[in-house]
Amino acid sequence: MAALRNASHATDGTDAVADETPAGVDAGTDIRRLTSRLDIFRWGHAMIRPKPGFITSRQRVEASRPDGRIHFANTDLSGIALFEEAFDHGCRAADEVLAEIPQSL
Repeated sequence: MAALRNASHATDGTDAVADETPAGVDAGTDIRRLTSRLDIFRWGHAMIRPKPGFITSRQRVEASRPDGRIHFANTDLSGIALFEEAFDHGCRAADEVLAEIPQSL
């Protein structure tokens, strides 16, 4: 709670709590009474680092194929961690899903 007491209004989570606070409760003045615990997580993210031959490998191509109704779309499927690759795989997976929907719907 010491960290919360010393935090400024901009970083104490008040705005986030205010969106979820019941009517009649002022999260700005009641935040310390309303808060019993504050968890902060800081997670990094992994990025693919392909080994030589991965980009042209059969395994990479097979990894992008659907597994039943599960369709995969991420930059790992290209071996290059770029937004454009994620976008391309997202569009591809969406097209695959749309192609499976019966035309009568």
